[in-house]
Amino acid sequence: MKKLILILLINLLITCKAQKKEYTINSLEMEVQTQAKFLASKGYKVPSEENFKKYCKDYFNLDLESIKEEYFQPIGEDGYGLSVKQKFINTFPESIFYNPNTSDDNYNINQAFENLNKKENLSSEKFVSYNKLLFNNDSLVVHYFIKKTDDLKEIVLFFDYEKNDILYNILLRDLNLKNTLGIEDTYHILFYNNPTKGFKRKLITDLVINQGINALKKLTDSYYNHWKEINKTLKEKDICLVYLINLLIEFDRNKVVTTIYEKPSYSYLSNFLDLDLDLGVRLKENNYYNNMDIEELVNNYYILNDREISYNNDILFNYFVKDPDGYVNLRENNNSQSKILQKLKNNESLQILNKNGNWWFVKTMEGIKGYIFHDRIFKIGE
Repeated sequence: MKKLILILLINLLITCKAQKKEYTINSLEMEVQTQAKFLASKGYKVPSEENFKKYCKDYFNLDLESIKEEYFQPIGEDGYGLSVKQKFINTFPESIFYNPNTSDDNYNINQAFENLNKKENLSSEKFVSYNKLLFNNDSLVVHYFIKKTDDLKEIVLFFDYEKNDILYNILLRDLNLKNTLGIEDTYHILFYNNPTKGFKRKLITDLVINQGINALKKLTDSYYNHWKEINKTLKEKDICLVYLINLLIEFDRNKVVTTIYEKPSYSYLSNFLDLDLDLGVRLKENNYYNNMDIEELVNNYYILNDREISYNNDILFNYFVKDPDGYVNLRENNNSQSKILQKLKNNESLQILNKNGNWWFVKTMEGIKGYIFHDRIFKIGE
């Protein structure tokens, strides 16, 4: 009997040890707690619930009420995670309990905490700097971003942190608009993550002031190249375009031209009107956003191209698709079992060819014809 009791006690101790190891090394809960403790030791102040919600909306376009992830909500494409419970962003590339130089058996929480505090641990410095700047507006960490210009670009351009003039001005200096841009840079130069903030009027203006007309042309070229890909509503994109064209108009005023074709503002707006056949209709419906110069350019475009701005015909691509899933299937025939020809993202424009029945026959901007159920199709402006 005594031998049996001894065996049971030994098994219990082994089990407890195994469970403790799993909790301290592998548990996401302990990962969150240890990171929060480390931040606190570096002077991080946990923001209020209200402020944290606002920050997350502005920086990441995240609505915290909709987040169900208990530990780390994924952010972006760099593997970052947001701890809603402890109110910080996790920028570590891997678990803080991962140490390739030792086994888990010899690596505990205290050792992990010690490793976080080592001066040569650059991941820790980044982690602290990101959180203290984004959520505490702590200017003492600005020196980190001055050294790490890629991180500065991410914070100021991609996360829309504009509260520090030093970092903002470094970004202005380093942004290169000599060549056309990829979609990510184009999007983040033009638009805020938080859709309620609209487009980046100040950044666009400052870039043009610093780099001149050629930078404005390259930015407008990039916008044209990625017009269909940029995930913003048509109205948001139109308003931003009007601002860019208006800046081009200002340069036109200081340039002697003999014909309208020599005006950069007309040339660029014409390109967009050719690309998006509904653009002229939308601008007119919105009274050209009270810009008479834009109205004149649009009218000249239609006169010179012997066309009319039409609202109530289906020759123009003046319909768009929308579905809660974020996309709509274009099918070969008028039924839900038919072959899918194309997946259309929300807000993509359509031309209606036939409205008979529940399945409408349409043509996409790429020229592909097929059927879409009518309740997924909406008319622009209605």
